[in-house]
Amino acid sequence: QLFQDYVETNRDTAQVEARFEARLEETQRTQIRYGFRNDQWLIKHHGERKATKIMARKRELGLTIPDPEFPGDEDEKLFFVMVELNMDDIRELRRVTQIEMQGSLDADGVKAFVEAGGCLDGKQHLSIEGLSGATGMKTLANAIGTAAPSGDAEKKPGKGGKGKKNKKEGEKETTPPKVVVPDTPISEAQGLLARVLKDANNCRDHAFKLRPLALSSDLIDQLKACAVKLGHQADALQNLISKGKNKNKNYADLIAEVEDITKHAKERVDLAKALIRASEKPAKSRSRSNREAAGSEKEAAKEATTAPDPAHA
Repeated sequence: QLFQDYVETNRDTAQVEARFEARLEETQRTQIRYGFRNDQWLIKHHGERKATKIMARKRELGLTIPDPEFPGDEDEKLFFVMVELNMDDIRELRRVTQIEMQGSLDADGVKAFVEAGGCLDGKQHLSIEGLSGATGMKTLANAIGTAAPSGDAEKKPGKGGKGKKNKKEGEKETTPPKVVVPDTPISEAQGLLARVLKDANNCRDHAFKLRPLALSSDLIDQLKACAVKLGHQADALQNLISKGKNKNKNYADLIAEVEDITKHAKERVDLAKALIRASEKPAKSRSRSNREAAGSEKEAAKEATTAPDPAHA
């Protein structure tokens, strides 16, 4: 707003200061209106007898300020009161006092900002950053990846002063095919390690989520056992990777164990998700009764109990 005033007043700082003081005074009056009330307001809301007592009490406590509408009149006071705010009034006040950017820059104002040395002069900013000149522009081009190829990178012409012939018109430019490098055993082991750690965290997470649910203690124990087993396998994988083992035979037995425990872990996580979804259904979706929901949880818990424990697999 100060910048707008500066432009509208043709850079007259005295007028800018006057406008700022006027807005500040209006803001203070607005704040006063929403925290203080005059004697007529108190009489209207509380009656003359009670309002007289309230005003006397406010004067004793020092909860009064001069009325800005009557400057210099010490008898005109505003009294601080607890009022119930009306949201419609607040929205209207916001709409009325909202600052709207209006007006436009004239030619002189634009010139003051974009002329050489102005705050919008690009060369001024480049010189501040140490990027002026040919060397600075080259550094900037390299930083944003638009630098032209250097002279050493360009192909020099062949014998006889003739360079390489241009491609015939209409000939399509072919790019060399990408060479697909197969994954090495150690890189595959690194990917498997990440998946094992993720599955272990998933088991622990769902074991924690099942704690508030009744009849889920057996499934919680099995999820924890899966997480422990996966943790041991992750340690074994990490040990082989750190030793630089890069042959398939080094990981064959361990990969088979990982696939087996991962399968058991997925079954129990899926069962845990089903129990959690059943417990989160709203009351309206349970068409029969709460006993049916409890029965489904019992069946799920029974299935989890009868399933083989991966910790002893």
